[in-house]
Amino acid sequence: MVARQPVSPNAQETLHLGQASTPEDNGSDADSDSKAASSCKTCNAELEGSERFCTSCGSFLS
Repeated sequence: MVARQPVSPNAQETLHLGQASTPEDNGSDADSDSKAASSCKTCNAELEGSERFCTSCGSFLS
């Protein structure tokens, strides 16, 4: 029996490596792409949704 580890919100990709996934569990690929966060080109901070301003370094994205 394999011991289960606690899952953090950022560990979702790790789950795909060792466990079978189904669309019901993880959503479709289209849903994952639309929810994927982008990152700031200046400081690499993760941006939520369609944010155009980085709250970490103050850069505006174009």
